[in-house]
Amino acid sequence: MSRVIIALAVLGTLSACGGSTDGTYVEGSEAIVNRKGNMVTGKAGPAWTDAEIASNAYGAICGPGQTVSNLQITRTEDGSAKFSATCQ
Repeated sequence: MSRVIIALAVLGTLSACGGSTDGTYVEGSEAIVNRKGNMVTGKAGPAWTDAEIASNAYGAICGPGQTVSNLQITRTEDGSAKFSATCQ
């Protein structure tokens, strides 16, 4: 029984060390993008500025040659950006 309690305590400590509250930590310049049709949601590391996300820097958010519109960005405590937008 004490082994189970110790294991749970270690797991809880490691979970508390994570970057963001939703469990998906994004490194500095990393971006995770999910796209369904023209709608895009995702998360970008703290190295991404709001202006880079809005301008579709590197074609990373919508793809090369597309523009980002209806952009909404919120920042988490670790500086990562959560965003949603439409690609055109």
